[in-house]
Amino acid sequence: MSRYFAALLGLLGLGFTGVALAGPPTARSLAGPSVPPCFQQVTSPNPSVYINTLNSVAAVAANDVWAVGYSSNGNNVYQTLVEHWDGTNWFIVPSPNPGSAANRLRGVAVVGTNDVWAVGDYYNSSSGQTLVEHWNGSAWSVVTSPNPSATYNLLHSVAVVGTNDVWAIGEYLNSGNVQTLTEHWSGSAWTVVPSPNPGTGHNILHGVAAVGAGDVWAVGEYYNGIGQTLTEHWDGTNWSIVPSPNPGSADNLLDSVAVINSSDIWAVGYSSNGSNVAQTLILHSCPPPPTTTPTSTPTDTPTATSTPPATTTATTTPPNTPTDTPTDTPVPPPTNTVPAPTSTPGGPSPTPCIINFSDVQPTDYFYPPVLDLACRGVISGYADSTFRPYNTTTRGQMVKIVVLGFNKPISTPVGSNYTFSDVPTTFPFFAYIETAAALNIVSGYVCGQPPAGPCDAQNRPYFLPYNYVTRGQLSKIDVGAAGWTLLHPATGIFEDVPPGTTFYPFVETAAARNVVSGYACGVPPAGACVPPANRPDFLPGNLATRGQISKIVDLSILSGP
Repeated sequence: MSRYFAALLGLLGLGFTGVALAGPPTARSLAGPSVPPCFQQVTSPNPSVYINTLNSVAAVAANDVWAVGYSSNGNNVYQTLVEHWDGTNWFIVPSPNPGSAANRLRGVAVVGTNDVWAVGDYYNSSSGQTLVEHWNGSAWSVVTSPNPSATYNLLHSVAVVGTNDVWAIGEYLNSGNVQTLTEHWSGSAWTVVPSPNPGTGHNILHGVAAVGAGDVWAVGEYYNGIGQTLTEHWDGTNWSIVPSPNPGSADNLLDSVAVINSSDIWAVGYSSNGSNVAQTLILHSCPPPPTTTPTSTPTDTPTATSTPPATTTATTTPPNTPTDTPTDTPVPPPTNTVPAPTSTPGGPSPTPCIINFSDVQPTDYFYPPVLDLACRGVISGYADSTFRPYNTTTRGQMVKIVVLGFNKPISTPVGSNYTFSDVPTTFPFFAYIETAAALNIVSGYVCGQPPAGPCDAQNRPYFLPYNYVTRGQLSKIDVGAAGWTLLHPATGIFEDVPPGTTFYPFVETAAARNVVSGYACGVPPAGACVPPANRPDFLPGNLATRGQISKIVDLSILSGP
């Protein structure tokens, strides 16, 4: 927590150390022929009489190594610091300083001798901006990078896949909450790519490493009552959360990640049980699941061009889990197919059929809903016969599920009169999003105001279809699709969804229908109990998983109007 607040205020230079090899991680072995007998200090320049620090190092070759950080000038303003090893000496290479108040480099990665990237942040007065610099073989220069926040943006680490495929990760401030920030270099421009934010307090990515174009890992932390490890994976289409252990009762954090191959990932950081005592924390990826024969691509995935890799499932059961959240670790794939669930009174009867997902077992809380919706053609699995119930879901995917699940008649506008600036007629989920908008099931974000983009000629709002759907958004969309009369009780069920907040009537209505539930107060991830009511938390800002969505939508369908 102290590192976060210090960075937010721009008072301290927080260097998250890292080390990297040249080029994509698969290009060379991580194991050498022998282990060096020791380490020895090598003389390096110190331009300041006060502060000099190096945060990250990356090597092209034995005589071509780069280190980056920052130092303070005579006015005690941080300046970028770039040093290079030519095989004999370390020497300073001039680097840009766009900020008037501070300039810091935190991460460096190399593509080749004439292609090196460094990332960090700079400050002008009270505004913190992302800083991306590039070495072209002769000079360092600033490359324009996005800043989703008007006040606070920061990049911690960078990883390269190739010349036209580079990732940078960090954090930014959004409506008072710190959110994860992932940016991608396509060869011509840096762009922000949406990434999950499971925490209600803050969400930060500290380290990133790449196996290949569709296989990138980022690690960090998020806060929901306690600090928890955050592990995210890029599959070529979306970032999604991969469950990771949290042994500490007070704080857990991951600082750096290293990849050997797609199934051999290491992450390091620390955990704490309080009293300012921290323990080292090392995580290693679980063994990959058995290989299965591809069958079909899911219908609720944005594209059908590639199949995302399987997501690692949790190895432990959370101590306090709501009834619409995973409660059991998936068991090995079944040997026989299983029938769909039986009918539930109050609404349509589930469609009888035979379906088989290797990671959906009869003991799972989401087993009947997943099978029912799959039999109805509302959801489907992946090519490896998995459903991946713990994966997150985008707003576009979610809308498609509710439109199909509630059997809404498709309605689309004529010509170019589409509703959302970022959902044109060519968008994969265009018809479903337009249908939901016409029925007032969903709404958008005002153009020109973050997180939306600039306004077009029609000043259309943005839908942000690739943003991940939260539990609060899920409740609103689901209740709207069900058509239930909204409840506005004077006192709410959940401590963190009080009357007057955006999702209050939707969460209360869904809870009254026994469609959603919450987390008992005082037990992570819920917050502390507030006497005398000691109400549970709903965690409306947490991301909804495919398993949760399936249960909530299916229960709503079967509940009837």
